Amino acid sequence: MSVTIGEVKFMVGSSSYTPDGGEHRVNFGTNLLIRNKTKSELTIPASNITGTYYCKIDGEDKPYPMQYDNGDIVASVTPSNELPTEIGNFGLTTEEEIPANAVSQKVEFSIKYGGYKAIFAYSMTDDDWILPPKKEKIE
Repeated sequence: MSVTIGEVKFMVGSSSYTPDGGEHRVNFGTNLLIRNKTKSELTIPASNITGTYYCKIDGEDKPYPMQYDNGDIVASVTPSNELPTEIGNFGLTTEEEIPANAVSQKVEFSIKYGGYKAIFAYSMTDDDWILPPKKEKIE
């Protein structure tokens, strides 16, 4: 699963999600890899990473904003013959508490870069990525 913006390719792999028992928040994590074919190191501010957790509560669809759990992402230049940069601890957590009776549906997150957003969605009901990821121009 990947999205390419210019000379930068964002790739996701296996994922996990867990309810945070004490605070009733949902934590979502994935393997994020970045292939940076630009001529210099790439920095993506943490504020450029956003997400939403979608669930059903008493039969109603409810979205909950998520925040990125770590600092800015830094990816070195990675030529084609080298492995892409793996971003460790890439995770998002719901900002508000989630009711205990919530039924998980999906997590959608985006990474803003170069005037675009790379958008990925993970189905919690199917335990798999929703195809296809997409690239949207930021208006």
